[in-house]
Amino acid sequence: MGLSLALTVVSLGIVTVKEINLYVVKFEVDKPEIIVYLLLAAWLYYLLLHVQFHRVRAIELKRELLTFYFPAMARAVGNKLFRRYVEIERQRIRESSDENEFNHKFRLRKVKVLEHYANYWAVELNISVSFEFGGGGLGGGGPIGLRKELSGWQELLFPKLIAWLEVVFLTPYPLQYWLPYIIAAVPVFSFVSNWL
Repeated sequence: MGLSLALTVVSLGIVTVKEINLYVVKFEVDKPEIIVYLLLAAWLYYLLLHVQFHRVRAIELKRELLTFYFPAMARAVGNKLFRRYVEIERQRIRESSDENEFNHKFRLRKVKVLEHYANYWAVELNISVSFEFGGGGLGGGGPIGLRKELSGWQELLFPKLIAWLEVVFLTPYPLQYWLPYIIAAVPVFSFVSNWL
């Protein structure tokens, strides 16, 4: 592409090659007004290339986005439900009269998605709990296969935000598929703002 463009520019007389040497190629621009049109043609070419690429691969791109988004959303939902579980358990431990156990540590081991819809997620949490006995020694346990649900757009707003932030900042998806459109939009906004 680059070589074809260079040959076109030279053959149309837009650029004249003045000197070719082992280290340097010196050239002179004879018609600078045409360079703007060449840049516009290159911009249109690459924009069309990306639009066609995304149109042909639309289903694959959605599937690829879901491979990044779905695990991030499952983690976000699981973490929110885990924090609720820990808060309830700590309250229960404080209210219980058993002073034999203390220094409880909770850890989310695994999140398994059971069901999910637009505004409903059901997950299974595996949680480990470790604690110390009053007389010395360590104990442990915790629920395995604890089913928890999260529903409603208000409940899922923060997990969705966390999942999208993870996709945007921790995966290559935005750079590969969204950034070309953002870069292509910059000259359009610049032209429109200068025209108005």
